[in-house]
Amino acid sequence: MLRLILPDSCYLASYVAALCEGYAKAILGLALKKLTEQDVKRALITADENNIGSWKTIEACGGVLENEIPSIFHEGALTRRYWIDLV
Repeated sequence: MLRLILPDSCYLASYVAALCEGYAKAILGLALKKLTEQDVKRALITADENNIGSWKTIEACGGVLENEIPSIFHEGALTRRYWIDLV
């Protein structure tokens, strides 16, 4: 799922991976391409700390870990926040 939210001049893209192995990187790449076509310069992508497949996919697509914050979905869990520059 790709969700776009416009906070000021930056888009927030939250990529939720529930994908078969091997397809996640291609699908994230297509989502990033779509953002680029919409003149988005940076994407913020999040993944649950325990979802190793998701954060490895994000890192493989150029994601740089900014920080980990408390999850809004799972009490006591953390969410990893990554930025990807699209320019």
